[in-house]
Amino acid sequence: MKNKRIAVVLLCAIMMAGCKKQETDKLVTALEEPIIQEKEMQNQETSVQEEQKKSAGVEAVVLEMGTEKLIGKEGSLVITLHDFQMYDTPEAAKVPSDKMYTTDAQYYADRSKFFLVQADIQNADYPGDEGDGRVNLSFLTIVPKKAEDKEAMEWECSYPVYLSEPGMGETDFYHVKIPQGETKTVTLGYYVPVKDIEELCSRCIISISGSYDAGYTFGLGISKEQ
Repeated sequence: MKNKRIAVVLLCAIMMAGCKKQETDKLVTALEEPIIQEKEMQNQETSVQEEQKKSAGVEAVVLEMGTEKLIGKEGSLVITLHDFQMYDTPEAAKVPSDKMYTTDAQYYADRSKFFLVQADIQNADYPGDEGDGRVNLSFLTIVPKKAEDKEAMEWECSYPVYLSEPGMGETDFYHVKIPQGETKTVTLGYYVPVKDIEELCSRCIISISGSYDAGYTFGLGISKEQ
């Protein structure tokens, strides 16, 4: 009888120890969950910061365009390019492939980075290509800075392959309606055959298509604050 009592006591002790272990495990898990979540958030923030570092320090580019500065344009436009971002692929930039127009980039897209830029377009008094305030943004091209860069990179220029507010159909893809006196912000995307944002700034410039030889180009520079 005594042995049975001892066995029962031992069994209860073992069960109590098991219950305490479960409670301890639950407590540890409850304490660890916020730490794990915080680490995951830190990892995500680090990933975003690393992506942003690829474009940090690039100065905004202001393009002042008007009748006296660009032949064939009536009225004035001021386009400010800013918030430059470089990604490995459009997918990394969360740009859907079915929203892109890549006809002009097919032969160099597979060896390129994907470059996004915000464009604030201020229409002072430009009537538009068809008199309706529509601005054809296909003239904003990225080109090699020098002839030797053009030969080494085997690339002449990049037209936008993505527009956050495209026109309807292939022929109107680049047309954005901006009434006179208004400003609109759109996102432009390019394939550029460079390895990073530094090479883009050192070897490439922004050119108004059709006026490259006239010197109507704009450099991309790294800010001194970087």
